[in-house]
Amino acid sequence: VATACVAFMEMLGYDTTKMRIHIQTASLIYQHWQSQLISHIEIRKQQEQRLAKEVSQALLSCVRNKNPDDRTFAAQVLAQLEDAIHWQLEKQRVKLTSLEAGERWMLALMFCQCYDLPLSLAFLVECATQDDWLTFVLFSEMHNYPPHQLLGILPLLPSAHIREHLQYVITCTTSLTEAKGNKGSPMKSRDIRAQLYSKIGLQKKYK
Repeated sequence: VATACVAFMEMLGYDTTKMRIHIQTASLIYQHWQSQLISHIEIRKQQEQRLAKEVSQALLSCVRNKNPDDRTFAAQVLAQLEDAIHWQLEKQRVKLTSLEAGERWMLALMFCQCYDLPLSLAFLVECATQDDWLTFVLFSEMHNYPPHQLLGILPLLPSAHIREHLQYVITCTTSLTEAKGNKGSPMKSRDIRAQLYSKIGLQKKYK
């Protein structure tokens, strides 16, 4: 039914991005909650119906919220979605700091963008605690995480040297970005991302 609704809306020329994000979010959260049911089959059916209703109501609360400054409902759904993604990765035995795992977390990031929430830090926290600093840097750069979010989780990195180095890079990048946006600054236009790569020992290849 959901697929048919999406197809019909696209045939009418509507952008179905948000609809598909909500459908995928609801499906994954429901699967996660459903996996925790251990009751008898007859009782289980009733519980599954209740779960489906709870998931749909949670998402409807986000959609129907008329106060753009109140993101309580969206934040609650995001927390449930993060738990569901983590559960799915462990269930499928996907390495939690792999690029494949990063792709799975895209759904959470898109949900955040739908409701103007701060970008989910769940994947970056996992990378930091596992000392996978390279994936941490690549993922944060790929999705343009705000510097203040990155600085807040740098203490999770086990290596003090890596922490200090990344803090320096993020701070310098922020300063350069601000200087670039200052019209009165004589600083020439620079490739901030290329500077980041060079500071961490990588070379950006240009065609």
